Amino acid sequence: MSELVLLKEIYPTIRITTKCTQRCSHCCYECSPEKKDMMTVRTANKIYDFLQEYKIESINVMGGEFFCNPHWREILHRLSIWRNYVRLATNSDWVAISKEVVDFLKGHFNVYMALSCDEFHSNKNVARAERILGKNKLPFVRDVIPTHEVVPVGRGENYYGGFFTLFGCYCKNPNHECQSMLIDEKGNVYKCPFGLWKLGNIDSYDGDCIKHLEHFNKQFNKSGIMSCSECLRIWRRMN
Repeated sequence: MSELVLLKEIYPTIRITTKCTQRCSHCCYECSPEKKDMMTVRTANKIYDFLQEYKIESINVMGGEFFCNPHWREILHRLSIWRNYVRLATNSDWVAISKEVVDFLKGHFNVYMALSCDEFHSNKNVARAERILGKNKLPFVRDVIPTHEVVPVGRGENYYGGFFTLFGCYCKNPNHECQSMLIDEKGNVYKCPFGLWKLGNIDSYDGDCIKHLEHFNKQFNKSGIMSCSECLRIWRRMN
């Protein structure tokens, strides 16, 4: 019974590209217009099999910016099949191809958009994106990240004094522990949703990934690591 509960709680972040239309100062993945990492449809198919095997019902999809991947439609379609809901994080710059995006969303009502709107993003297209989504009765939320909640990984490391810098560990928060997994565009699986502590790869994982994640979390929670900054320092020493 406990294993079944664990499987239902897993809520991974899936990154389909590191290419982005913006270069945000807080970005944990250091995404930018110059980045070129792209998920392939083949990898998306492998991830779909992974999600099915472990009965993962909900996912968080992001980049970079999703539409920078030329295969975003096929990838999002594959990843969203049989999911209860799919959170699609975006800076709203997709308004330049709004018809394509709206047509996709109308055929995938389990996908909702999380529109980033805070001091780290340009926010120039958020209001327009809200109007487009509202007019078409498509689900969305505004996603605001306060400065003190920036995780000190990637460019976010430049922010000092925040909760996760001083005395908070993101994945030890009971609200986040079930989300403690990243699957990147190459199919690599990480314990940390920000890309630390690699567990394996979708193609060649030698063992039960969920049990491995559970074991890692138990050991990690006993480690005495008190903040994301401390975790990053230890990860660097070990890598």
